[in-house]
Amino acid sequence: GSSGHRAIATVNSSSPFCVMALSKEERSVPLWRRILGFYEKSLEHKPILTKSLTSATLSVLSNVIAQVGFERGAALRAGRVWSFAFGETLRFGTWGAIAGVLVHHWHKLLERYVGSGKMMIKLAVDQTLFALFMTSAFFSFMAAADGRPGDIPRTLATKAIPTIFAGWKLWACGGAHQLSLCAGAFPRLVLEHGGLRVGHLPVDC
Repeated sequence: GSSGHRAIATVNSSSPFCVMALSKEERSVPLWRRILGFYEKSLEHKPILTKSLTSATLSVLSNVIAQVGFERGAALRAGRVWSFAFGETLRFGTWGAIAGVLVHHWHKLLERYVGSGKMMIKLAVDQTLFALFMTSAFFSFMAAADGRPGDIPRTLATKAIPTIFAGWKLWACGGAHQLSLCAGAFPRLVLEHGGLRVGHLPVDC
């Protein structure tokens, strides 16, 4: 009866991961605002899981774009046979899930030892200590997951530092704009999670 429907709606509304029946007012809200609202609730109730899944999704998306949008074209222009590397995408997604957890705890450490605000100090620490750690961890994980643990020292020696410098250039170009984005879920989704960015910008939102 109607009481049963009300009970179901009450149970479903207690978790952001449950599908709820939308009222007429809720249906009038634009889809993108409902998605951002859902993301905000997910961050509140399940922050680590939400960040891990978001980071994994962005990592998979960025790898698919790189393979299909860039590597495929380069291979075809060079007359080489190209095929989609599903294993590579799986490795990127796995790393993204791990990175989401690491970034979450890193931000907590920054809040604890640096304090709220102090964005430029956080940015400096993030782009030196944490950038070095995450870049080294990324290349080490990717080589080990690909069955090439012996390549880790050479990969770190040739790619880690150039990648960190690339991250510095990226954030230097848009730093002022990024520092102004501390409102709402979408800036956090883009800036906190690993797939589509080189650096790791701690954001007080």
